[in-house]
Amino acid sequence: MNMIKKLMLKKPLLDNTNTDKQKDPYDFSNLLTSENDENEISVPSVNIPQLKPLKPEPNKSNNVVSVRIRLPNGVRCVRRFEKYETIDDVLLWVYHECINSNLINLIENCQLITSMPRVVYNDKNATMQD
Repeated sequence: MNMIKKLMLKKPLLDNTNTDKQKDPYDFSNLLTSENDENEISVPSVNIPQLKPLKPEPNKSNNVVSVRIRLPNGVRCVRRFEKYETIDDVLLWVYHECINSNLINLIENCQLITSMPRVVYNDKNATMQD
């Protein structure tokens, strides 16, 4: 589903005492949404994918693992998962964190990797226990 929202920005009222023939820095007439309202401009928004909702985070127990990620912008996120949950469940959480951090371009373009030992998790059906 392709979603586009329109934001309406109001341009400030200018002081008409300026008699210079310079270009008005607030002249957005080329972006007007209609000829009737010269104070509104249209700005398309970014498409945000619709993700499945996350399962509730489980309480600490012996059957729960904690996963920590670091996003490219330096933000670190931690969440607990049941051992039976899959890599796909972890990726869903990562995608939600990407949206929260305005890193929408990373959705479907990232990998889960451990550093020591280096392991790339490609099997989305593998569980946390595997």
